[in-house]
Amino acid sequence: MKRNFYATCIPGLEGVVEGLLRREPGVVAEWSVEGAVLFRADQTPNFSYLHNVFLVLHTMRGVPNLDAAIKKLLVAGDWLDRMPFDQVEQTEAGRRFRIVTMQHDQLATVNMRYLSLLEQVIHNHTGMSVRRERPDVELWLIRCGERATVFTWRLTTGRADKTGAIRADLRAVMAALAGAPKGSVVYNLLDGAACARVADGSLLTVAGRLPAGGTEIRAALREVWRMLVPQGRAALLAAEDMGVALDQTPGLTAQERYPLRIGGRLHHLWVITKD
Repeated sequence: MKRNFYATCIPGLEGVVEGLLRREPGVVAEWSVEGAVLFRADQTPNFSYLHNVFLVLHTMRGVPNLDAAIKKLLVAGDWLDRMPFDQVEQTEAGRRFRIVTMQHDQLATVNMRYLSLLEQVIHNHTGMSVRRERPDVELWLIRCGERATVFTWRLTTGRADKTGAIRADLRAVMAALAGAPKGSVVYNLLDGAACARVADGSLLTVAGRLPAGGTEIRAALREVWRMLVPQGRAALLAAEDMGVALDQTPGLTAQERYPLRIGGRLHHLWVITKD
């Protein structure tokens, strides 16, 4: 039996992520909003192109705000038996949880009296205690706008990146857009010495971050052209619009461009081919 899951992704890539989900066996993509997708699956998903993944305990439509959503949860109660609390490792302090309330991808405040009532209901049913700092379990109440409000159990979270690295879920999307096989390593275009060791016309796909600055971008694009086979494909992340640099690089053609918001800054993800 399929269960509902909610997953976050980088705003601007939800359409791409929804398309990737539709290719997965046993998965039915329901809808996407900015920075998130809702889908059904036979088993708990482990897809590298997803960031936070949540099991959906309850879905509500038409609620005007998060306070109204909490009231509906208190009345419904059917979601309590869907909570996989027995899978949480038992510590000396017992199992501990907290509830995170979100409006789209932003933290949002709610009526604390309503929240305390919801916490008490969960405690009574599961025996878990409230711990608002470093809990064992996080329950997220997320209002996605008029389309739906979801009450979820967080299953996984994306790992923090090293400085200058491309986060794992974005790397996976870039590899997919470039046509690279699953699990392939995204090429590091910022490592000039490594690029120089690649033979001319030897790569089917290239994916990576471009340097900042017009001169450096043009030099990196020339390297991409040199490394790719004819009709090869590349997915390139740029911190600025590289349209002018691309126009000045013969032999490369833009196929798609996705404006992304990463860390509060606008980036552009380009998909290009070698003529």
